[in-house]
Amino acid sequence: MTDKIFIGDDVTSSLKLTKEKLTEMIESITKSLGFGLPESIYQNALDYELRNHLFSVEQEVNIDIVYGLFRVGNVRADIIVDQSIIIEMKAVDKIKPKHRSQLDRYLKFTKCAQGFLINISYDNYEIEEIKNHL
Repeated sequence: MTDKIFIGDDVTSSLKLTKEKLTEMIESITKSLGFGLPESIYQNALDYELRNHLFSVEQEVNIDIVYGLFRVGNVRADIIVDQSIIIEMKAVDKIKPKHRSQLDRYLKFTKCAQGFLINISYDNYEIEEIKNHL
C-alpha cells in the first residue's frame, strides 16, 4: 500500500494506456479468472497485467482533500498508473452515476488527466473512460 500521494502541477499524462489496451487486459483476466469474484482480486490481477506491460503502478493511493489551506480528509484511489491515470475498480451489477462522480472527484483532486472506471460484475465487464477537464 502506498502511503500518500498528492499529484499537483507537474503532471504529464503519457496517455499510452488506452481503453483498447485496458479492454485486452480485462478480457485476459476474465477469461482466466471468470466473473463474480471480489473487486480486490481483479484489482490485483490488473496490477499484474499493467506491470507486465511496463507501466508504473501504485495501488490504494491516498489522495488528500484540501479545503482552503486545510487538509480536511482523504480518499483512496484503487490504482494510479504512471502518476497520471486513475483506475477505479468495481464489482457491482452495473456502473452507476455515483461511481462516475467518485472518479470525477478523484481526477479533480489529483489533477490527473484521465481515468478509467472498470466494473467486473457476475457475468460481464464495463470500461468507461473519463477525462479531467482541468
